[in-house]
Amino acid sequence: MINVNYCILVTITADAIAFRYNRSDGDNRFVDYAPNGEVNMPFAILCTGNKFVIGRSAYEAACHNHNPNAYANIFSTCTASRTFKFADRDEPLGKLPYYAIRCYIEQILSNIFYNQTGTLESNVARLPLMFLFGPELDTNKQRFILSPFEEGGFQNMRDYNYARLLLPVVASQTPPSDRKRVSGVVLASVDGDDLLVQLYDAVRHEPLGNVVRIDGQGRDPRIGEAANHIWNCLYNYNYKKRELEEHILREAAERFLSSTAQEVNDVLRMSDGTMQDYMLRRTELDMSAASTASRMVLYQLGNELARHGLSAQQCRVVLAGRAATDYFENLFAQGRWALPITKVTAREKQMLLDRLLGEVKASGYNFGQGGTASPGPPPEPPAGPTGTEVPGADDDPLLVKRYKRRVEIMVREAKAKIAAADYKAARSKIKGLLDELHNAPVHAYDAQLEELLAQIPQTAPTPKPQPAPDNTTAGQPQPPAPPATPQPCAELTEREVRMRLAPLREMVKTNYKKAEAEFAYLKAQAKLIGKATLDRKMQEFTHLFAKVQTVETKTKSTGCAIANSDKTNVKKETVASKSKAATLLSQGRYQEAKKAFAMAHDSTMSALCTKLIKYTMRVERAIKPELVSVKTAHNHTKAQAYLKDLLELHECQQQAGIDTTETDTLVEAYKKIINAR
Repeated sequence: MINVNYCILVTITADAIAFRYNRSDGDNRFVDYAPNGEVNMPFAILCTGNKFVIGRSAYEAACHNHNPNAYANIFSTCTASRTFKFADRDEPLGKLPYYAIRCYIEQILSNIFYNQTGTLESNVARLPLMFLFGPELDTNKQRFILSPFEEGGFQNMRDYNYARLLLPVVASQTPPSDRKRVSGVVLASVDGDDLLVQLYDAVRHEPLGNVVRIDGQGRDPRIGEAANHIWNCLYNYNYKKRELEEHILREAAERFLSSTAQEVNDVLRMSDGTMQDYMLRRTELDMSAASTASRMVLYQLGNELARHGLSAQQCRVVLAGRAATDYFENLFAQGRWALPITKVTAREKQMLLDRLLGEVKASGYNFGQGGTASPGPPPEPPAGPTGTEVPGADDDPLLVKRYKRRVEIMVREAKAKIAAADYKAARSKIKGLLDELHNAPVHAYDAQLEELLAQIPQTAPTPKPQPAPDNTTAGQPQPPAPPATPQPCAELTEREVRMRLAPLREMVKTNYKKAEAEFAYLKAQAKLIGKATLDRKMQEFTHLFAKVQTVETKTKSTGCAIANSDKTNVKKETVASKSKAATLLSQGRYQEAKKAFAMAHDSTMSALCTKLIKYTMRVERAIKPELVSVKTAHNHTKAQAYLKDLLELHECQQQAGIDTTETDTLVEAYKKIINAR
C-alpha cells in the first residue's frame, strides 16, 4: 500500500448522482468516475444479487420495464417501510442508497486505484469521503444519506454547504462596482414539481430566513403541452396507452424547449422499440401559462424579500440545478433586479469544484471525526478579475455582434453631449447602456465604456472671464445691464389642455363669452408648450369659434331666427340618435354606443361608455382569468385592487341600467379571498 493522499467526492441532487476522485500525486482537479460513460447519472438503483447498478439502465429498468428490483425517485421510494433483497437477505429499503454508493466507492478503490491505497474494508475509518448535496435537498434528505455511513464506521467524512461554495464563485465573476449594488442573493432550485427559493446575505453568504417552497411552479408548464402535441403527431401509435410513453414524450419536449430551435422534426424510440416520426413547432405552444406562473412566483418572492427589508432592486437571482434553464431565466427576468439573472453553468460548477479541492488540500485530506463543513463566513471573493481573465471572454459572439452598432451610436451621442458640456446627460447615457449590456449579458464593451465614463468631467466648465474694459471708457460709470427676461413656463400639460378643450364644443353654443375666455387661456398655454400636434388642435377650435361667431352675427344682422321646423328636425334627429345609442348600450356594444352618444352631443353618457369599456376590458383580460391564481396564492393586494375595479364597474352598470349579475358574482368571490385571512 503506497502513502498517497486522496479523496472521493459524491455529488447528490434530487434526481442525479455523480462520483469524482482526486489523488495528490495526480491531476490538480477532481476526476470524473464514469463507469458506463455517464458522469451525472440518474439517481436510480438496480440491485441484482449482491451487485448494484446506478444510472440510466437502472432508471429504465424501474420506469420502463417495471423491474421490482429497480428503484427510481430514491428520496420518495426508499422512505417506505419495505425491504429489498441483497445477498439473499432482506435489508431495509432505507439502506439501499448506502449499499449502492458503497459499492461504487469499492469500484473506484479497486478499478482506479488498484487497491494501492488499500481495500474499502481496511480503509473505512480513515477513507476521505465527501458529500456535496444540491441546494434543493433539505437537512432531512441529507441525513437520510449520511446517517448509514456514520453508522457504518466512516469517520473521515464531511458534507459541504453548496451555497457557501457557489455564491463566492458567482461573486468573483461580478465587477466590484456591481457587487456594491447587491445586498441579497436569491438562490432558486427545483425539487420535483416545486420551486425552492432561498435568500442569502450577499456579503456573508449566510441564509436569511427559511426556504420558500412554491408549490407546482418547479416544472415548465410548456412541457406538458409540448408532450400533448408530440403525442397527437404519432398518428400510427397514439391509439395505445399513453402512460407507458409519458416519460419518453416529456424527455423529447424538454430537449426541444431547452434548445433554441423554432421547430423539430425527429424520430422517437417508443417503449415497444418501434421508431415513430414526430414534428413540433414553438409557435404552436401557448405561453400564457408561463406569464401567470411568473406573476405568482414574483409575488411570493416579493413578500419574502419585504420580510427581510429588501427589494428586488437590491438583489440578484442565481439559478441552480434544474432551475438553470431559459424558462426560469425568463420567468425571473420579469422582475427588476440589481444585476442580470445568473444561471449556474458547467463553468461555475468547475470553479466550485476547484474551490472545494482547495479546501480539501488545505485540510490535508483529513476531516477529523466527520461532520459538516463550517457554514461560517467564507473567504472574501477576489477584488475583481485577475490578470488572466478577459472581461467578456465568455460572451455570446452573436450578442456581441448584435450590440456593436448600438454601442457605436450611443458612444457618439455621449461624446456629442460631452462636447456640449452636458455632462450629466452623457454620464446617464453611458450608465444606461452599461446596464442594458449587463442584462443581455454582454461584458465585451465594459472597458471601452468605463474609460469613456472616466473621461467625463464631474463639474460643468467655469464661465470665461469678461474682457477688460476699453481705456476710453475706463473710469466712466457703465449703464446697468438690462435685467434678464424670465421665460414663462406653461402651467398646464398637453394632456390637461386637451381635456379642458373638449367641453368647449358644447359651451361655445350656450355661453360663447365664457368659452372664448377659456379658449384664449388654453391657446396661450399651448403656445408655451410648443407642440405641433397641439397647435393643429388649436387651429381646429379657432375655426369652430369663427364659424359660431359668423352664424350669430348673421342672425343679429338679419333678425332671423332658426325656423321652428328646423328645430323640430334637429330635435328628432337627436332623439333618434340617443335611442339608437341606448339600444347599443343595452346590448353591451359600448364602443358603438359611445360614438352614437357623441353624435347626439350627450357627453355624460359618452363618458360613461368610456368607463364601461375600460372596466369591462379589465374584467375580461385580468380580473376574471386570474381569479383562480389570486385565490390559490392568497394575493390580497391584487384581490383588493380588482375588487375596487369591480365596484366601479358595478356603479357604471347601474347608471347605464345594465344587468350586474356577473359583476356581483365576481365581487363576492374577491370579497371571500380578502376575508379569508
